[in-house]
Amino acid sequence: MVIKEIKNVIIGQNMSPGSCIGTERQMCKLLNVSRPVLREALSALKAEGFVTATSSGVYVNSITPTAIIEPIEKVLDEDKGKIFELNEVRKILETGMGVLAIERANEEDTQNIRQALLDLERSHRDKEIGHKEDVQFHLRLAESSHNGMYIHILYTVLNLFEKATFLYRSTLFKRPGASRIVMDQHREIFDAFIAGDRERLTMAIVDHLTWSAEELLRVSEQDA
Repeated sequence: MVIKEIKNVIIGQNMSPGSCIGTERQMCKLLNVSRPVLREALSALKAEGFVTATSSGVYVNSITPTAIIEPIEKVLDEDKGKIFELNEVRKILETGMGVLAIERANEEDTQNIRQALLDLERSHRDKEIGHKEDVQFHLRLAESSHNGMYIHILYTVLNLFEKATFLYRSTLFKRPGASRIVMDQHREIFDAFIAGDRERLTMAIVDHLTWSAEELLRVSEQDA
């Protein structure tokens, strides 16, 4: 019951991965349970990959079960071509997210997305791969949809995609102009969001993911 309640708190409050649920003391009070019972529940949730418990508090990982994640990771390891199918899933998820983001975003959401874009710009300026900053930008946009289930599903897809393409991205960003193109694409996504233009935002996301897939294919063929 406590495990179920913790999951309900995560979803009910639209907590995204990285959010702090609270300290053990705060969670005991919130759930009205003893610390031994809470720790047993947290131990089970940690084993499933849902949360991380530290001295500073309990943090959300993802509510997507490892029973779903691990088979997909195995398929991606065994068949590199499946990454392009996963990219198609991203297109469907992120374009749908764009419409909700425009409808539901508040000022705090907009500031968070803007900061994520600045972080991504800094990483590219410092000639870093920027894969974590890239994920955060797309996740901040997803958070503005205020749909907890959607956020966790997209987070899982994003991380699977980034893990599978890390080495290819390392090669891609050695190509002159690639980093600038990626940044221009992300700025266009942000500008379309700020303008509240659903069609423009959808096109910007599709263009970005299509270009990424084409470059990924080119780099993987060269590597082969």
